[in-house]
Amino acid sequence: MENSPVLDSNNKETSFKAEKPKGRLNKKILIICSLVSIIIIAVAAYFIISTRYSRMIETYINAELSSIELTYGDDFNYNPFKCSGFKEIECSSDYIEFYELDQKFLVKNISFKAAPFLKELNISSTGSIEISSVDAEKNPVSNDIITLNFNCTDNMTLLSERSLLAHNLMCDSNLNNIHSNQQSVFYMKDDVYSESSSIIGVLKAVAEQNIDFRDQLMNFTVVESSVSKIESPALMDDIVAVMQLLVKSYTDETIHKEDIAEIYTELKNDYIKFKDFYGYNKYTNFMDNLINAVDGVIYNNHNTISMSMILQNKDIIDSMFDSEYMKFMLPDYYDISIESSK
Repeated sequence: MENSPVLDSNNKETSFKAEKPKGRLNKKILIICSLVSIIIIAVAAYFIISTRYSRMIETYINAELSSIELTYGDDFNYNPFKCSGFKEIECSSDYIEFYELDQKFLVKNISFKAAPFLKELNISSTGSIEISSVDAEKNPVSNDIITLNFNCTDNMTLLSERSLLAHNLMCDSNLNNIHSNQQSVFYMKDDVYSESSSIIGVLKAVAEQNIDFRDQLMNFTVVESSVSKIESPALMDDIVAVMQLLVKSYTDETIHKEDIAEIYTELKNDYIKFKDFYGYNKYTNFMDNLINAVDGVIYNNHNTISMSMILQNKDIIDSMFDSEYMKFMLPDYYDISIESSK
């Protein structure tokens, strides 16, 4: 009994000491819960922002396609694009189908990924295009199909101080048996690029102002360089095969290499007479290179064609938008090369 107070005192002391770690533990739990809450809020906010941008892109693409559908009516059909993603936005559609004259173009399994940064937008796209001949009622003329499979990447850089959007485009494709590889650097101009300080700002402005990128590509684009290579094991034979499929809806006649060679020879001889009369210059020099390349394919069974077009003076790019652009796509401003080989 004498020891009871001591025992009680010890028990109280022990009990008091045991309460301290429990308080620290509660504080740690509170901190952890707060951190988790902050992370959840941040993730939720990021998800909302990312979803908003992916939906914005999805809405813009489908609105453009809907506009084309209204213009062309039954000649244009599509499955709406669906977009999703966080840092990288991915959009895809099962098909886009349109008719032009007596040809049906079916774009299948098209998809692209877009990774936006502050001043850059990296896009990669894949898909296939099937081209077939149809009659007036859009019924297939035959089972023969031209298939183009493509895989492209486009690195866009915003040059807001120059009102430009720079593109570095690379494409790898196969047209039936013909393989091609192409790389181009070109620029698009619009006030929206100077008004926006980020790629996201450009995307928002494009959607809100309903800017027509097709019009920009056609009328407000300057090429800095373009390099491409076309090849196949039997290039001339494969070109003839593609031509035969393209004209199947117009004629049942068979296209022969010999017929093409004969027509080409006549055209070449006419050009030589013209050149001899008017004299030689940078334009005839370009035509001579072109003829030499085609000669190699038609007469010597060359299976590779290489082409390049390089702007001689990059400092004039900004001023080229203020002039009629087609005159610049000539040897006056570009070093143009074309050759064929085995």
